[in-house]
Amino acid sequence: MRALPVVDADPRERKFVKLGRLAQLAGVLPSTIRHYMRLGLIGADAQTPGGYGLFDPERALPRLRRIQDLQSQRFRLDEIASILVGENGVGAA
Repeated sequence: MRALPVVDADPRERKFVKLGRLAQLAGVLPSTIRHYMRLGLIGADAQTPGGYGLFDPERALPRLRRIQDLQSQRFRLDEIASILVGENGVGAA
């Protein structure tokens, strides 16, 4: 697991959003994103001093849309992880 930078400033002053806001923007439940995180399909970009994950919506939203698109094509989540690794050339998150 990679170490995440800690963001001391108010996340509203930066481009980062918390998980709940990311879920709203993506039109999914926060539990869906947490599930994807457990599977390594998506990861936080930074964290608050309290340890809450922060996401860059410019990076996370296209990834979530890609996951949803692949699911609509009936790919399993383990297959999606392999596809994402192949597309990025690195780990899934």
